[in-house]
Amino acid sequence: MQVIKDLVKDNSVLKSMYKINELNKDLLPNALIEVSVCLNDKRHAQENGIIEVKPFFFTALQGELIRRIKQLDIKCSEEAQVATIYTLFSVEKYEEICLSPNFKVVLDISENHRYWVNYATSSIVQYYKHSVVSMQYDSHYNFCTKAAELIVIRARLANAKSKSVI
Repeated sequence: MQVIKDLVKDNSVLKSMYKINELNKDLLPNALIEVSVCLNDKRHAQENGIIEVKPFFFTALQGELIRRIKQLDIKCSEEAQVATIYTLFSVEKYEEICLSPNFKVVLDISENHRYWVNYATSSIVQYYKHSVVSMQYDSHYNFCTKAAELIVIRARLANAKSKSVI
């Protein structure tokens, strides 16, 4: 997948850690979820050309993604950027943010950011729905479905709230 390859090419730390083959994905969130699944399953990782799985991979790639999101000129706070990154990366971390009392504040940032979060969430749901290893990740898929519903509800509430304040 070209975006992942570019990240590896641009970052010497990642380049020395990983050799990544084509993941047959053309969307950034799907490719990242593929990497996430690989990192949690060594055999699956090796089959997809990801080697030397190390825990600090997410830290390095997260920083790179934040940089690229800023390059795309997405107008949102640091907190909202982190929410977006976690949505793309980690179901567990996403659950923390999604269920936190401050999450409605994150959703109240901008329509643009809400689009990114919903897009990333739906991509996670679609990945698990169509995954060949879906049986193994049924619990994650069920969680993602509920998370997607929750995020849409909260986005609507935040949007309604912002429109009511004139």
